[in-house]
Amino acid sequence: MNNATGGSTPMTSVSRILFVTDASSSAWPAVCLLAGALPLERYRATVATVGAAPSAAARDDLMLLAPHASLTALDLRDKLDLFCDRARPDVIHTTELALGDLAWSGPRVVSATAAPQSAATLASLVKPSSKLIGVGG
Repeated sequence: MNNATGGSTPMTSVSRILFVTDASSSAWPAVCLLAGALPLERYRATVATVGAAPSAAARDDLMLLAPHASLTALDLRDKLDLFCDRARPDVIHTTELALGDLAWSGPRVVSATAAPQSAATLASLVKPSSKLIGVGG
């Protein structure tokens, strides 16, 4: 970040990013790569899984690609809301469209690894106050 004199001002706070995905989905490797690509001095990554607990192979993938990321297995959506309230991430990135309408009020990025069957399906998953930036297939 540049200051008024043109110099560089170091960031003093560490941003907390919560990645939420299903460990058995095709998005798992991408989430592991994203979490591992974040500079450790600026970001703390937590990967929370919803649904079934991650397999040993999925946990190994995370350890290989993002050794500094922490892993939390959440079996219920209510636990995700509670986890967000307690962990207070600066941003949530989820690959699960149905989790785009969490009760948590902070910023979130919702992406999909497969296109929904129709635009109406996608529209039903996005809050009216949300801004849909782009949809990839």
